[in-house]
Amino acid sequence: MGASLPPKEANLFKLIVVHVLLLKLLYILSLQKSYETKQYKKGLKAADAILKKFPDHGDREYREAIKCYRNALRIDPDNIEILRDLSLLQAQMRDLTGFVDTRQQLLHLKPNHCMNWIGFAVAHHLNSNGAKAVEILEAFEGTLEDDYPPDNERCEHGEMLLY
Repeated sequence: MGASLPPKEANLFKLIVVHVLLLKLLYILSLQKSYETKQYKKGLKAADAILKKFPDHGDREYREAIKCYRNALRIDPDNIEILRDLSLLQAQMRDLTGFVDTRQQLLHLKPNHCMNWIGFAVAHHLNSNGAKAVEILEAFEGTLEDDYPPDNERCEHGEMLLY
């Protein structure tokens, strides 16, 4: 963690944490109106005030963040955004087994999204299971229709094939 903040900025930082947790909880409970209220702006304003004075401060407790995301998933186990954020943290922290599991959950929730197939394959590749990554990409190709890809997705599809 960065250096201790003076009392005024420490209080602002606590305010940010409270607002972020509130916003995440409101989002999880699908109360979008509350998510878009002025509380969001107030939290951003406080964050900007701290970062102006102390640009290097911030919690880098990624393992704690992973625990928080897992707890949030107990409340809403099928929340795509939480799963996606969790998978990014797991990849950053080199929790590759957790990364594979989370990407698999995303694939099961949204199997029609190309990025979930690719993300699951990349997770296996990073976890030293290249054969499984190839198997996943081949399975994905098997789900595609004959006229795939459309003209606007040919480049992305070519990149996937190249991978």
